[in-house]
Amino acid sequence: MVLSIAIRLAAEKYMVDKINDPSFLASITSNQTQRLLTKFRKIPGINVTTIDIMQRVIIMTPEIFI
Repeated sequence: MVLSIAIRLAAEKYMVDKINDPSFLASITSNQTQRLLTKFRKIPGINVTTIDIMQRVIIMTPEIFI
């Protein structure tokens, strides 16, 4: 369980680093991972394989409710 949470957080951090848009990131209030992935897909030059991996991570790891 802990490993899956760490993997999801690492994937989110990777997407945040690639998006690099503070105003967009500050506007996220819910469904964080899905919104990140939607924006991540629109970045020019992002490899299709990377998008596929992010989608698999989101499907296979639980979302954290704090």
